[in-house]
Amino acid sequence: ILSSGDIATAFFNKIISKKIPIKTLGSPKLKNLKIKKININNRILFIPSGDEQEAHFFTKFAFDFAKKYPELNILIRFHPVINIKKFIKRFPKIDNFNISKSKIEYDSKQSRYVIYSTSTAVFESISLGCIPIRLYWNSVNDLSDPLWQLKSKLLKSIESQVDLYEIIYKNKYSDNN
Repeated sequence: ILSSGDIATAFFNKIISKKIPIKTLGSPKLKNLKIKKININNRILFIPSGDEQEAHFFTKFAFDFAKKYPELNILIRFHPVINIKKFIKRFPKIDNFNISKSKIEYDSKQSRYVIYSTSTAVFESISLGCIPIRLYWNSVNDLSDPLWQLKSKLLKSIESQVDLYEIIYKNKYSDNN
C-alpha cells in the first residue's frame, strides 16, 4: 500500500496487519508546534488542488468573492502542476485579488483563513495558524476531504460566497478561537 504521508502510513500500520507492506509516497506533513495562535490578519488564502477543474472553479469563486467584497484581501495559490498563465489571462486585475508567487509557508503565515477542497496543503496552512474552510463545489471531489478524521469546532464548510462572508464576519473581532 502506498500512502500519501507519514500520518497516513502510521494510521494504516495501526489498523492493517503487518503482513501488508506500507510505504510512504508523497510530501511529508509535519507538525509545527511553535505556532499556537490563529493568525489575526484577514487575508483569505485559496488553495485548489492540482485538478484543473477545481483550480478553475476556485479561481472564479475567489475572483467573484473579491469583486463582491473589495474590503477583503484574497490570495490564490495554485498547485505546482497547474499552468498559472492559463488562469491569469481569464480574469482582469483588481486590487484585492492576487495570485501567489510565494511559498506556502509565507502565504499561510500571512492569512487568517485557508479555503480548500481536496488539497493536502491545508495541513501546512493549519499548522501555520490558518482557520480551514472547506469549499464544496458540487463535484465528485467533494467526497475526498483530507481533514475527514479531524473533529473540531474550527472546521467550517461552505457552498457559497454568502456562507464564506458570514464565517469571516462572525470571526472578524475574534483573535482567539
